[in-house]
Amino acid sequence: MGFIFDELKQRFPNYPNLKVVEEFVDKVVKDLDPLLIIMFGALPRGDYTFNSDVDALLIMDKPITWNEVYSYGGGVVQPISKTRDDFVIQLKRGNPFFIQIMEEGIILHAKEGILEDFKLVASETISEMRMTRVERGWEIDEEDEIDQDD
Repeated sequence: MGFIFDELKQRFPNYPNLKVVEEFVDKVVKDLDPLLIIMFGALPRGDYTFNSDVDALLIMDKPITWNEVYSYGGGVVQPISKTRDDFVIQLKRGNPFFIQIMEEGIILHAKEGILEDFKLVASETISEMRMTRVERGWEIDEEDEIDQDD
C-alpha cells in the first residue's frame, strides 16, 4: 500500500489530503474487504484544487450503502460503491462514466486478478461499441446501426 501512496505524493505534492485518502483505503480494506478501489475525478485528471474532494469507486462482492463507506473518508473521500456484477453490467453497456474510470482512474487497491478482469471487459466494450475518447467524455460510433424498418 505504501508504494501507491509514495507515487501519489510525488504526483500530487501540493494536495493536502493524501493522508486522509491513505487512511480511508487502509480502513476500508481492513473492515469492508473491497475487490477494487479506484480514485477518479479531479485528482487523476489533474484539474484539482487545494480544496478538492477525492472521488473513489469501490467494487464489492456484496452491496454496501453509501453511509457505510462515507464514514471512513472524513468528509474528504466521496465514495461510490457497486457490486462486481453491477459494475460489469455497466461496463458491458458502455456506460461512459464507468468506462472513463477504468481508463483514467488511479488504482488504490485491487485484489489479485480482479483489475485485469475489469480492464478486459472495458477494453472489449470500447472495441465492440467503437467508443472514442473525446474531450470530457466518450463517443459511440453508431454508423453501422441496423435499420429497424427492414
